[in-house]
Amino acid sequence: MKDNGKKRYVVFLLNKIKCCMEIDFVREITEVMEIQPIPESPDYIEGVANIRGEVIPVINLKKRLNIREEQASKRLLVINADVSLLSFLVDEASQVIDINNSDIQEPNKIMKSMDNAFVEGIGIVKNELYIILNSNKICSL
Repeated sequence: MKDNGKKRYVVFLLNKIKCCMEIDFVREITEVMEIQPIPESPDYIEGVANIRGEVIPVINLKKRLNIREEQASKRLLVINADVSLLSFLVDEASQVIDINNSDIQEPNKIMKSMDNAFVEGIGIVKNELYIILNSNKICSL
């Protein structure tokens, strides 16, 4: 994972966990709106929302990542996923950071053995840790 470049990431909170995702995947951040449930869908799919005239699936990222729900999510992170759009429920999303590739550490063997394929790495910026999520794996329903 280490080379001389750097990438931009959108930072968001899931409870107090600082997560981020490459900015190239993020189309927009919006307030949570009415979500229409879809019968017989997996528990992490909350339903669909009408975002700027497009019906977009809404994924509860806490449920998808097995994080206990401490508070209601207030934002939707709209993601470009392959050929369609998805949205993720997150608590807050308001910051963009640059992380040097040399400041990203791969998940260690223990984390990988926990079937945590969604974690791409851990970024370190000014002594703050950020969980870098693998957008492609999260988006694969």
